[in-house]
Amino acid sequence: MTTADETWHGTPSGYRRRGCRCAPCTNAHNIRQAYWYRLKGYGTWTPFVDAEPVRQHVNLLREYGIGWKQVSRLSGVGHSIIQKLIYSHQGRPPQQRLREDLARKILAVQPAFDHLANGANIPATGTARRMQALVRVGWPAADLAIRLGVHRRRVDQLLQAERVIAGTARTVKGLYEELWDQDPAAHGVADYSKARAISRATGHGWPPPAAWDDEEIDDPRAEAATAEELGMYERAALRREEIVHLAWHGETSEQILARLDGEVSISTVRQIVQDWRTGQKRDRRKTVEPATQQAA
Repeated sequence: MTTADETWHGTPSGYRRRGCRCAPCTNAHNIRQAYWYRLKGYGTWTPFVDAEPVRQHVNLLREYGIGWKQVSRLSGVGHSIIQKLIYSHQGRPPQQRLREDLARKILAVQPAFDHLANGANIPATGTARRMQALVRVGWPAADLAIRLGVHRRRVDQLLQAERVIAGTARTVKGLYEELWDQDPAAHGVADYSKARAISRATGHGWPPPAAWDDEEIDDPRAEAATAEELGMYERAALRREEIVHLAWHGETSEQILARLDGEVSISTVRQIVQDWRTGQKRDRRKTVEPATQQAA
């Protein structure tokens, strides 16, 4: 049985460097030899390549937050090879040439979020935006804290964070994907708590989930979509949130209509306020179908 110290079993180096002649090591050696012979036959065998482009790629990955140990794990290239590639060793400069197959494996590792180690320190742009968007649609910080398994103060920190570890970013992303289109009231959040969360987010100018594209929410250069850029249903959802927010602050339907500059009718404002106060939302299909049937 292979132990933790014998992970070289089943590799070409196990056959060549350790002299192991077990079936897995012998098979790995034969496969490697056959591959080299084929390349020689094609006249394309380049056993060693310039290491500089590979070193620059590793440094790019490190700047993104993927450390050299993570590069080793993702590429399947040994720690010692990666270390010699990027560091001086015993007074000698970093390795200048690298086996072509190892270079290909390292270059195949791309700077992607899924490749970050959980402890990697990364910008919190997407994390903060996701947290802010959830509060904007009515999820109180206290409820988010419970779902994340952290203290309430930690949620307040994440709402304004500049950097987080990748593990936290993944957890927040998972929670966001679970809750972004869910009504907090349907999950036990009291109306007043929901309204307070929306009020807080509105005061800070935090955009809702509908304002962010999944491809851009992590990009610091991206900007949230404005109401004019959103679709009809998304605009309606934003308008409903704004009406509820104003009603929670005690404004009458007429005052709310004046604030909205007549963008909706007074009957719409009154209906949304009534829905909010009663905790029920009118199903328009049920109000239309009986009339349609009676007419028929």
